[in-house]
Amino acid sequence: MNKVTSLIALVIAIITLSGCGTLIPYTQGKDFSMASVSSIKKSETTQAEILTMFGDAPIKGSDEKGAFWKYSHQSTVMLQTSVKRLTVWFNEKRVVQDFSFQEDPVTGAELLGNK
Repeated sequence: MNKVTSLIALVIAIITLSGCGTLIPYTQGKDFSMASVSSIKKSETTQAEILTMFGDAPIKGSDEKGAFWKYSHQSTVMLQTSVKRLTVWFNEKRVVQDFSFQEDPVTGAELLGNK
């Protein structure tokens, strides 16, 4: 009877964790490679080239640096999440003025607020 109780507890724990969606592979946003990011050159790469490399930006706007496009991708597999963020700023001639790229691995505990 003790083995049966332990087995039931284990099955319940697995089902509970699966229900949280943390064990199921999940992606959000279009993935982009580091090779594409590395090919961006300030004062050279055009807005049209960024569009070809990364597609239409889901977020467009402007700030103190000028007009920008933002891309992001999130991938979660087995409690491990990777987040990539790319922001590209353009000058008035539609040429890259600046860009920022961040890639952050995030653990399941961090997603739950337990760093």
